[in-house]
Formats: sequence, C-alpha cells, structure tokens
Amino acid sequence: LHYYSLEDSTYVNEYRHIAGIRMIFPELDGIRLCFFDDRLDAYIYSPVDDALVKVPNIESTAHFTQCLWETFTVDRDTFVICDATTLHVFLFSKDQIDGTVTLIFNHRSLSCALSEVLFA
Repeated sequence: LHYYSLEDSTYVNEYRHIAGIRMIFPELDGIRLCFFDDRLDAYIYSPVDDALVKVPNIESTAHFTQCLWETFTVDRDTFVICDATTLHVFLFSKDQIDGTVTLIFNHRSLSCALSEVLFA
C-alpha cells in the first residue's frame, strides 16, 4: 500500500503486507482503510502510526464482499463488513488501556431486497 500526498506531490507512507491484498476499502477521508488479504483475513490499517489491527474472525471470512465506513462524525469509528447474507458491525476502539482494539458490535441478516440498495 502506498499513501500519496496530492498536496505535497510525494509518497508519505508505504506498507508491505505478509500476504497479497485482494480488496481495499478506505474511509471517506482516506486515512484508515480496511483490506481483505489472500489468507481470507480482514485488517484495519492506519498510516498515521503504522497500526495494523486484525478484525476478529466471524464464522466464515471467505465470503466477505464489502466494507462500509460510517461517515457521521460521532460514529466515525464504526464500520460494517458484509458477506452474502449478513452485515457484521464493528467498532474500532482506540481508547483501550491495553492498546488499539477492534470489537465486534453486532450482526444482522441481510435481506436480498436490501443488497441492491446498499451496494448499488
């Protein structure tokens, strides 16, 4: 992963993962991102401090298809990882005593009718 500053016209950060990266899903402001790798794991990466946090495994990670970030200011640390049938909601908590932690918050079954609306 290469982070490039348009303002300064230079690379500002580089991260090399241990496995191939299949898909990336940056936050709207482009700072943090979620990515899925070839080992079927999901991670949150922040170039500000080179923090890499593995998202806890949920049932089968093999079918993850999307990651959506919340954009509302109060809930900015919330993101959703989707597979074909379920929405998995996570809260990225950075105020833990023992360091940065990703917590699973909830999951919901995904109605077929909603999938077109959510990912259109």
